[in-house]
This record gives sequence, C-alpha cells and structure tokens, in this order.
Amino acid sequence: MDFATGMIFDFITTGKKMGAIYERLLIPGVTDEKTAFTYLVEAPFSGIRTRPEMMHHYMVRIDAQKKRAEWIVDGKEFFKSESLPVAPKDILVGWDSSHSSLLTQRMEACQSTVRARPASGRTSDTRSPEEARSS
Repeated sequence: MDFATGMIFDFITTGKKMGAIYERLLIPGVTDEKTAFTYLVEAPFSGIRTRPEMMHHYMVRIDAQKKRAEWIVDGKEFFKSESLPVAPKDILVGWDSSHSSLLTQRMEACQSTVRARPASGRTSDTRSPEEARSS
C-alpha cells in the first residue's frame, strides 16, 4: 500500500479462485470519488490454476518511474497495468498492526527477496523463510 497516493497492489484467493487487487483508495486530500477505484481481476486465460491445498508464490513488481505494475503468480504473469494513474511513492508491505511482529520476522527471514530500486520504483518478491534461506 502507498498511503501517499492511495494505491493498493495485492492478491486475494479463496483456494478455488485467485485474483489481483488493483485499487486506489478514497482518501480525503489525496483522491476523490472520480479518482478512486477498486478492481478485482480474475485472469482465467493466464493458465494459472489453484485448489485448496495448493501453495503459490505471489509477487507484485512495481516500476514507479514507468507507472507500471505486474502481478505474478509462480513466476507467470497474472495481470499487469502499464498505465498507473500515479507513480507510487512509498510502498508499505504488510498488514494490520496485530501482525507487525510476525511481519518483521518474515521480512528479516526474507530480506534478500525484498528489494528496493529507488531509480525505478520498488520490486517485492515474497517467498517462505525456508525458500529464502535455501537460495
């Protein structure tokens, strides 16, 4: 999430379906009803399938300079936007504060897989701690 622009780049899955979340929140002083939006994108032609017991690797690659984002599952492109409405400024990776210590532990375990590229935006790659240690 980027609080400065209200942009959200995420995934959601039910175990039977998965989708990319592409959103710009309605934040007073940042966006208005005309610039805020929410898209839940299913990609049936991506060739990526899931089932309840199946694990996946999810990644959102953001190039702020080019205003581009790619949602990637298991190394395959799931969805992309080549015309973000604004350039993301400061991406916060995580979720609510009740999970902050778990997030910190996971980020430390995966620190080699989350990379910041100041000249071209941010790239994040989320893998399990076990996979991060073995690479």
